[in-house]
Amino acid sequence: RQLVITDNAGTTSDEGIQFDNVSGTVSVSNCSVTSSPHNHLFLDNDSGTLSSLSITNSTFDTTLSGTGNHGILIDANGTAVVSSISISNCTVSNNFSIGMQILSNGSASIN
Repeated sequence: RQLVITDNAGTTSDEGIQFDNVSGTVSVSNCSVTSSPHNHLFLDNDSGTLSSLSITNSTFDTTLSGTGNHGILIDANGTAVVSSISISNCTVSNNFSIGMQILSNGSASIN
């Protein structure tokens, strides 16, 4: 089964998919996210440990011009730990800013 998210009428800070301070294992699979006003997929952790992030068989296409940002943005801040990231068989295209960005700020770590 495929999840389809299209949001071309949201506010300028709306994300297609947003995760805040998640821990354990997160899987995103068989998704199609298009026309997001900001980022298609945004993971923002300030603390805790995300042991595994897996993104597979998904499409992140065409953020809105003028307000759009990333196809995929993974942002670890503060004391957050991201132990494993796996991205496979995905299409990230036509995004206004950057296709994919993975950031570690402060004492956060991405292994």
